[in-house]
Amino acid sequence: MTTYLTKSSFIRGYDCPVRVQYAIERLPSNKDNDEFLKMLAEGGYQFERLVRTAWPGEEIGGTSRTAVEDHARTLDRMRALMADGGGVLHEACFIHENRFTRVDMLRVRPGELDLCEIKAMSLDGPEEPDEWHTVAPGTLLLGKRGGVRSTRIKYVADVAYQLGIVEGALRVAGLDDVEVHPRLICANKNARAEEWDSFTNMTVSTLPPAVGGHYPRTVADFVQPPAQGTRSNLILEVDVSEPVSLLRHTDGRSKARKWEERTLEQIAEDASAITAGRLRPDPSQERGWKCRDCEYQVSGPNGEPSGFERCWGAEAPNAQGFMRLYYGGTYDPGGELPATPGADWVSAAVASLSPGEEGDPGHLPPEASPGKRTSTRGLQIKAHRAGSVQYSAEFDEAVDGSLYPISQNSTLHFLDFETATACLPYTRAMRPYEMVAFQFSSHAVPFRDGRGHIEETVHHEFLNDHEGAVSSALTDDRAFIDALRDAVGDDDSPIFHWSSHERTVLKKIGERLTASGTEGGRLSFLAALVGSDGTGGRLVDMLRVAEGNIMSPHQRGRYSIKYLLPAICREEGPKSVISRLMDWDDETWSSRGSVNPYDLLPPLGIKTVSDEDDSGGEAAGEDGVRSGTDAIRAFQHIRFPHRIRVEEVKREELIFALRRYCKLDTAAMVAVWAWMDEHRRGRGLMGGYQR
Repeated sequence: MTTYLTKSSFIRGYDCPVRVQYAIERLPSNKDNDEFLKMLAEGGYQFERLVRTAWPGEEIGGTSRTAVEDHARTLDRMRALMADGGGVLHEACFIHENRFTRVDMLRVRPGELDLCEIKAMSLDGPEEPDEWHTVAPGTLLLGKRGGVRSTRIKYVADVAYQLGIVEGALRVAGLDDVEVHPRLICANKNARAEEWDSFTNMTVSTLPPAVGGHYPRTVADFVQPPAQGTRSNLILEVDVSEPVSLLRHTDGRSKARKWEERTLEQIAEDASAITAGRLRPDPSQERGWKCRDCEYQVSGPNGEPSGFERCWGAEAPNAQGFMRLYYGGTYDPGGELPATPGADWVSAAVASLSPGEEGDPGHLPPEASPGKRTSTRGLQIKAHRAGSVQYSAEFDEAVDGSLYPISQNSTLHFLDFETATACLPYTRAMRPYEMVAFQFSSHAVPFRDGRGHIEETVHHEFLNDHEGAVSSALTDDRAFIDALRDAVGDDDSPIFHWSSHERTVLKKIGERLTASGTEGGRLSFLAALVGSDGTGGRLVDMLRVAEGNIMSPHQRGRYSIKYLLPAICREEGPKSVISRLMDWDDETWSSRGSVNPYDLLPPLGIKTVSDEDDSGGEAAGEDGVRSGTDAIRAFQHIRFPHRIRVEEVKREELIFALRRYCKLDTAAMVAVWAWMDEHRRGRGLMGGYQR
């Protein structure tokens, strides 16, 4: 039986030929149970339903017993439609040699085909309504210098791979005079939703496998269906002929060493040979920093080695240790590591270890070149060598200049937002992937006598838990901003947050309120928070204080609070702050055997219910609300319960879990603030209030 190279396997291995092999072997992948990817996939089903409404047609894929039969049926139906003047085929199947593809939508006309790939991504399409249904140029996917934008390469490669198969299959079928036009069908981020094409008018259901199938099916449908042929303004059609040609015939832009400067057609030939067993990729040629993000790091069901372990062998733990280096993709040891032909610094670092040594950044030579990332990597290397927290020369100044208020009698506010976006907007007049802020947590710590009085901390919170869509996004924005104003007040006390998210959210809400023309008081409050130019105001980004100025050997080279908090909770001080603010005792910590506070949040199993079988469903999110993705899912369940029916988890349980998760995020900031303050003091320096 022929093993086919599918577009999925081709794209998964586009930057590494070894991953093509693993995709063909169906090795376990960490993407298999990725809740964020599942959520994106659901948005893809919704968007595809919009597209199929605009261009209704006949479905081919999966309706026959074999791929060969689907291919034959596609050619038959395509010929018939050409003879009849045209039509549409969904999931048209094509085989060429040992390559197979299922085209999302094939628009057929006499002598012409539009090969349409449907993606729930967004591009800057036309802003004017009278241009929304025009075909946009492929320059939307090109960079300033004319090449395909690096963030769009995989999307273009997907279409280019399919085009090669379709053209080859047409030649074999004697239809090489048929012109094929590659198209990308995606969301126009500048168009606005109506009632019928918004998130609230869609359901997503998990159904049992089709007859003869092996996997559950996910189906999106309308609550109130529009007439067939109705085209949503959210749909953007892009002619990708130019970017597809660049990858196919100039440079495929693969990150694989084997495929440097090879065209996509040449890459596809090699991938086909790997699939057929005629070519065996060499892991030693590809091993390096890019393995850090390899999806094949999951062991088999019976403990079989992961793909990562197969590539690195006994050196896998050492390689993973070195991959904890801060922004290690740009690390340059400057010839201080032994030369390893055809490999990057990770392979060289692993090779430099003495027998029995474990790989970690402490074994790496510091870099001589200047730069913020270089100095931060040097700080990490020192931290691993010393086994203790290390500080930059600017740490004291950063703490004194940013972590304390102007007034000795003030309040420190620690703020975190939860937001959600979706391909189909949450309510009418919103754009694809436009943000909705639905929750915040704020811990207010009194500051006097040169220190923060954590024992007097007051917690404020807000959760927009009303059910159903609202008449406009402004309804949500006003409720959010009014509650925030009640929590943080109108004075000049500092508001600490982590990374740029909160500032971005407030600026976006400000834009919507400004457009309404009637929000003077709220806009004045927002201006005080973010500054008149959007860069100042009361907001203080704690990430900018921590990053590059302090490093624990346990934070894995990352400054996300999800990594930094567990690292510092090895010390009693931060752990006691978390315990006080979250009302946890020693038994809570010992029961989970973890220093990671996020592991202590209560598990909350969520199951989606099959429309055809109310007794069960597919597990999703068994660990409850412990990440931003979980929070978005919980919000969607609370706001749009018709979208995915939920069993075993009550609405009030979801609300409780959301509140606890967001509260821990700001409790974490208080703990980090106290930790940096204490390290400033504990090193014999003048701490507390300094002006």
